[in-house]
Amino acid sequence: MQAEVLLLDAISHDALHWLAQRYRVTRRTLAQWQSGDEETLADFAASRAMVLPATVKVTAEFLQGARSLEVLGRLTGGTSNTDLTACQDHGVTVLNSQRASVHSSAEYVLASLLALHRPGLWEGMRAASLASSQHEAPSHAPGRELYRSVVGILGLGPVSMAIAPVLQALGVRLVGYDPAIHSSAEIWQKFNIYPLPLAGVMSTADAVCMQMIFATRFQHYINEHVLKHCKRGQLWVSSSRSVLFDGAALHRALVDGRIRACLIDSAESEMAGFSPELLSLPNLFLTPRIGGQTVQAQEKASWYLAHRIDGALQESSGFLDRPDDAPTMPGELGALEATEPDQLPAMLRQQSFG
Repeated sequence: MQAEVLLLDAISHDALHWLAQRYRVTRRTLAQWQSGDEETLADFAASRAMVLPATVKVTAEFLQGARSLEVLGRLTGGTSNTDLTACQDHGVTVLNSQRASVHSSAEYVLASLLALHRPGLWEGMRAASLASSQHEAPSHAPGRELYRSVVGILGLGPVSMAIAPVLQALGVRLVGYDPAIHSSAEIWQKFNIYPLPLAGVMSTADAVCMQMIFATRFQHYINEHVLKHCKRGQLWVSSSRSVLFDGAALHRALVDGRIRACLIDSAESEMAGFSPELLSLPNLFLTPRIGGQTVQAQEKASWYLAHRIDGALQESSGFLDRPDDAPTMPGELGALEATEPDQLPAMLRQQSFG
């Protein structure tokens, strides 16, 4: 019997058990699908819902093969690898569980920021990971305190909102900029962030945390025109998509000392577009979108997807009432029901200009 729900990525045991009580759920590996395994391809064509890894690109061609698909979800990665227009044309609902990883991502940004403030730590880790005599030993240069420093927030999304009060508790002063939010918006005051023009943030901040939501018009947004305003020795942590950076401009800033060190947590496929010269710099650190990968985030995202897949499939079948034993999710996931991640920028713009 062919699957109704195909899992090419593993959700938590409890969420899987709950979903399997309602639908025919099949777990297949990504390798089985990529190799053209007949049973997997049959499930792929017949499934009404799928959970995919972040690395799988959803295109119009993909959707032509998934003939019965109604609902598509991912545990991580957002919608960056999803052709939303093609999904809309094929009547496929796209579920985004990114808010489940907000706190995990915020903790990762904070940990990265603290690590970059201690060069002996990150230089030592790099030397240990390279394990090669051709690289110099760590310099053990003195670190810097976050206390009473100025941190620039680029992009006032959910992760920035989570990390702002934590940084302030450490005695950090915050300045910020978001191209979608007017400087007079009340939300800046709510999070005690002083809004500045982008050049003002660059010239004022000792460190920058970037969590900008990507749009096509923002490709290479962080370019030479922006980075020429950097306060010398600035530290950068970004959990945004790496295509926001102009690689050549970032390379120059890391070499000439405008940026002392930079950590980018983004998809490997995008960071592969950086030049070999940039990738070889000892003060650039790249991690493959691991900021939101914690046990708790995976559990919350699993329940969110299970719940929403069930709701979408019931609605398409004409059963609008949820079952009495609908899943119990952590309280933080209540916000997922009320505010979808893709709705957030529009809500902020309404708050800014309304």
